[in-house]
Amino acid sequence: MTSWQKLLLIITFSSGITVPLTNDLFVAGIPAMQQVFISHNITLVLSMSLLGLAIAQPIYGPLSDHFGRKPVLIVGLLIYTLASAVVMLTHSFHTLLIARIIQAIGVCSTITSALAIARDTYEGHELTRAMSFLAALMAVGPVTAPLLGSFLNTWFDWHASFECLFYLGIFYSIFVICFYQETHPLINRKPLSIKHTWHVYQSLVKQVAFLNFCVTAGFTYGVLFSFIAMASIFIIDVLHLSILTYGIVMAINGIIIMIASIFVPKLCKKISHATASNIGLILIALGGILMFIANTSFINSLYTFMLPMFICTLGIGFIRPAASTGAMSLAEKSSAGTAASFFNFFSFVLSVIAMTFCSHIIHSISYLGIFFAALSISALVLTKLIYYFLNKPSFHVKKYEITRQLLDGSEILFELENIKDKTKILKKSHEIYKDKILLKSLSHDNIYLIGFVHGSESTHLPCRH
Repeated sequence: MTSWQKLLLIITFSSGITVPLTNDLFVAGIPAMQQVFISHNITLVLSMSLLGLAIAQPIYGPLSDHFGRKPVLIVGLLIYTLASAVVMLTHSFHTLLIARIIQAIGVCSTITSALAIARDTYEGHELTRAMSFLAALMAVGPVTAPLLGSFLNTWFDWHASFECLFYLGIFYSIFVICFYQETHPLINRKPLSIKHTWHVYQSLVKQVAFLNFCVTAGFTYGVLFSFIAMASIFIIDVLHLSILTYGIVMAINGIIIMIASIFVPKLCKKISHATASNIGLILIALGGILMFIANTSFINSLYTFMLPMFICTLGIGFIRPAASTGAMSLAEKSSAGTAASFFNFFSFVLSVIAMTFCSHIIHSISYLGIFFAALSISALVLTKLIYYFLNKPSFHVKKYEITRQLLDGSEILFELENIKDKTKILKKSHEIYKDKILLKSLSHDNIYLIGFVHGSESTHLPCRH
């Protein structure tokens, strides 16, 4: 890949930044919007966006696997740009909500396509680096959006933030049409049918590791978007600080995510993506508990709110690249779009539920901390339960452990040793996947390794179905 091709790919990846910008840029204007739409719940403007993101995910994945990444990305960006024009010009709250849903339906093509393009292009540790780079790019939104939104709302009014999104849509639409080269070849295209899509979803759900990554990401996004929804209200209305202060604080929050995203690939050379995700969940729980203690023991302040939140943010920075890489590495390249849509759908649905619940019952900073801790602990418990019940071997099945990996032509042979009698067998990844009893007798890390190898080899081997 030439330097020019890498640059074009990076800019294409950066189209995913439209998702956090769409969600974050207007947040500084929530207090001002509340004064205009006095009788309406302004947090619906954010939750409707997340709802649109969730609705469109199951659609874009199969479409991109069938038609390719480029046409789906173009259509999504054009929908986003037109909807942004309506949001920018309207003065009706109900029109605003409808346009926000359509805007989100369009923009979600960028994040689904970015994940799929990364899976199309990279393998192994390179995929981890690409996903971390994508997470760092996505963190540019939380860094720049609050500051830019604060300035736009100070100099102009709340409409200016939506106008900025309109011009962003025009830029990426033109760029993708003119410069992006398709990364999903015709030979890997999948049929467009409900039956086939359902089969792919079933195969993904049966992979315990993939399902656990989805759960972890979903609860984490619930923490992130609940914070985004409540931050401006607590900082500006409750603590009576300026819009600029809010923007600076949110920018620091985004920088922490960026730093964590850069650090995670190095960490994942030594530990699994599942372990990195669990570390992130523990950090979120710790930050939430400290937030509750600090704001019940002392007077509410920016420090008692944001210092514990920065610990939560560090956890989010761990989880976003680790969970997305772990999930996508288990997917076959030919179905990367569908896998990305399933992963994102799970994440955004849980985000909508968590944020809606949070905005209705949380009215103090201390209880927001408890809410964050409850979400992260729930994710930890749920992933363990999923592993226990879905990966639990039958009582008569012998347990095996991978002792060696041997190269057999273009495929990898796994040497499996019986833990009890030390007998050994040699199996290929697809053979282990077909033998569900044998698969369930392996540890979580072994299953993850075999799934990664199986996903990599399946793009180079003849179809076995």
